[in-house]
Amino acid sequence: PTLSHCLLASLRVTKVVTTNYDSLYERAFESAHGENSVAVLPREEARAGVPWVLKLHGDVADSASIVLSRRDFVRYDAERRPLGSIVQSLMATGHLIVVGASMTDDNVLRLAHEVLALDARNKRPRILGTVITLQRDEIRTALWKNDFDYVAVSDSFDQRVAARDLEIFLDKLATLTSVDAPYL
Repeated sequence: PTLSHCLLASLRVTKVVTTNYDSLYERAFESAHGENSVAVLPREEARAGVPWVLKLHGDVADSASIVLSRRDFVRYDAERRPLGSIVQSLMATGHLIVVGASMTDDNVLRLAHEVLALDARNKRPRILGTVITLQRDEIRTALWKNDFDYVAVSDSFDQRVAARDLEIFLDKLATLTSVDAPYL
């Protein structure tokens, strides 16, 4: 796990969704909070009072579950609709914070548009969440205006500098939201 994984795990967020199929976040979480302190969905059962991480695109622990090819993406809804419903539930009932995602995944975009359509049908326009980006993205910011807020953590055009700025941002966020630093 990187420092970013450890900082995110230190925030003690109880519901995490990732399109990454690696085990870095859950390893960081367990390192900070103890063995079996996070359930990995869908291969494990969600338990009351235990944080969970939803592996939307599969899990390295189950290589057959990994979504990689265009065919996997096209078949996603038929095979994994209940997982998408969990994401939609989070969007429909709260404010989603998106860290480290490009918001270009076709299935995630479809899920968001369906929630936005439901909100529009019920005359309940609102921001679904905040996307923390490395760098400014004026096109996506304009495209998602009134649906998602886009917040850039860096003014740098250098990806490496922007990635380091994200780590600094997460460190500051962890400092302001937590009284301990279990990743240390």
